[in-house]
Amino acid sequence: MILALNKTLGAKCPVCNENILTDFTPFEINYDCASVCDVCNKSFATIKKGRNGKYILSVECYICEETHNYEISQNALWKADLLAFGCHSSGIDICYIGDGAKVENALKRLDDTLDEMTGDMAADVIPEISDVMKQGLEIIDSIA
Repeated sequence: MILALNKTLGAKCPVCNENILTDFTPFEINYDCASVCDVCNKSFATIKKGRNGKYILSVECYICEETHNYEISQNALWKADLLAFGCHSSGIDICYIGDGAKVENALKRLDDTLDEMTGDMAADVIPEISDVMKQGLEIIDSIA
């Protein structure tokens, strides 16, 4: 079996919410590999070689604004087609590593999920805001 010598790290920028894809090789990780947002130039994810053949991934979370650290085995990093890493607080995925096309597809699915979640929240909040606005207008009418 031939291992691909390149992987893609995909994550959302915690500042501007853009999906960012960064390609890397084993040689780049020896000196730390950083994901930098193309839009706002924010550096928000790094992967570097750790101890005992393991790698350390650090990602600034777009959900809870904390930096999450993950330890990845050499086998998992270079053999897996797709690895997902979630926010420690919410459990929602914040980063993917793997084959470029699979990482891109995972980010698209994540965007769809987040859109559904925010759409559901908006549907719950809009009627409440509407009721408050109606009450406010009634009060203004009664004062006038």
